[in-house]
Amino acid sequence: MLFLKYLPELSENELTIYNYISQNIEKVIYMSIRELAEALHFSKSTIWRFCQKFECDGYSEFKVRLKAHLNEKQLGKPFADIDESILINFLKRASSDVIEERIEVGAELLAESEMVIFLGEGTSKVIAQYGEIYFSSLFNMSFSISHPLFHPSSRITKETAKKICVVAISVSGLTDKVLRNVTMFKEMGIKTISITNSDKNTLASLSDVNIPYFITTNKNNTADVTTQVPALFLIEKLAKSTAKKLSY
Repeated sequence: MLFLKYLPELSENELTIYNYISQNIEKVIYMSIRELAEALHFSKSTIWRFCQKFECDGYSEFKVRLKAHLNEKQLGKPFADIDESILINFLKRASSDVIEERIEVGAELLAESEMVIFLGEGTSKVIAQYGEIYFSSLFNMSFSISHPLFHPSSRITKETAKKICVVAISVSGLTDKVLRNVTMFKEMGIKTISITNSDKNTLASLSDVNIPYFITTNKNNTADVTTQVPALFLIEKLAKSTAKKLSY
C-alpha cells in the first residue's frame, strides 16, 4: 500500500500512523519527523520503525517515496483492486483481547436495553441498516435512523432513554451528523457503542464503548472507498455475543 505493492504487517499504533499519512499526504510530505510525531502523539522512534516497514532507511527516504507516490496519484494512476491482505490482517486481530473485551462490554449494554438504534451516514448508513435487520432477530425493537438530525429525539423521556442503546458507525469517527446525534443522545442519558476505524477520534471519545477495527483507509480521488467488511463483521460478532447473554 502507499508506494509498496503489498501491505506490511502493522501494529495498531502503526495502523494509526498509516491512516493519518494516507489521509494527509499533501501535508505530511512537508512535515519533519518531530512534527509528525507530535501530531500523532507518538515518539520519533515509533515513526522511524514505521518507515522501515515500508522499506525505507529512514523518514527522509520515506517522504521522497511518498511524494513520488502522490505525483503518480495526481497523474491518474488506475485504481488498484481490493487487497485481501487487509481483511486477513483484520481477522487475525479481531480475536485479540482488546477487541474481545470491548465486544463483551458492548454486549452487556445491549443485553440490558429494550431498544437499539443504529446510526450512520454515507456508506455507514447502509451498514447501520444492515445492523437493524440483523439485530431485529434478537430484539423486539431495533431500527436505524435514515435521516440523521430529522427525528423526534426530543420526545424521548428519561425513563425511555435508560432502555435505549445507540450503535453509531463511522469510518473516521468525525462525521458531523453522527457526532451531533450522539451528543444529543448522550445528553438524554442514552448509552452509545461506536464502531470506527480507530479509537483516536471524536466519536470514540464520546462513546461509552468503542470497537475499532484498525484497517488501512482507501480513497479514490475524493471518495472514501475503505472496505466496510470489518464493520459488518463486528456488528455480527456483537449481535451473537449479546444473544448468548440473553439466552442465559
